[in-house]
Amino acid sequence: MEGLKLINIETKPGEVYSYSNTAPELTAYILEKVYQKPFEELVSEFVLEPNTMTQTKFTLNKNDTARLVKGYNDKNELMPNFNRTLWGGISGLHSTTTDLVKYMKLQLDQSNPIVNESHKKLYKEGSDFWEGYHWYIIENNNELIYRHHGGIYGMQNWFVIYPKQNIGISILTNTSFNETGEILEKVVENLYDDIKVK
Repeated sequence: MEGLKLINIETKPGEVYSYSNTAPELTAYILEKVYQKPFEELVSEFVLEPNTMTQTKFTLNKNDTARLVKGYNDKNELMPNFNRTLWGGISGLHSTTTDLVKYMKLQLDQSNPIVNESHKKLYKEGSDFWEGYHWYIIENNNELIYRHHGGIYGMQNWFVIYPKQNIGISILTNTSFNETGEILEKVVENLYDDIKVK
């Protein structure tokens, strides 16, 4: 918070977009203040419990920790597991592929008001690209595609939602180097093209 006081904001809100890991952390902080509950509790109440995501946790026990996938860098060196230091807005949830599919189904539920709000277009970048609430939104032939890419310490995930086709794709890898994101993006695009053709 002290660091934020040193930032000089030179534009009006909504005029310029710049990616920052600070934004989701501040979102988590704001949610705690508005709802007067810890962020972990809010995530559990509104996301994990209603979608029976019982294998998704902020805090791991000894057995959970033993199951963590090991991540590697571009030199094939083992990377440490990430320990969150703030609210967990950017990272900190640990999950299984089974629960990730449940999360995917949640994001495809267009009747869910929380999902609809999170998919709202907030800032337009170019002719077919929008920023949402921590989603990149692409307009492609009157079709909206929602995607997010993230990774830390030897892990990366490319996560894409295609509501019109009721399809979600997530590609995870336990290696991280400069080109990993581009490779994952291409894999998702090729996989989607294969699925769509059939």
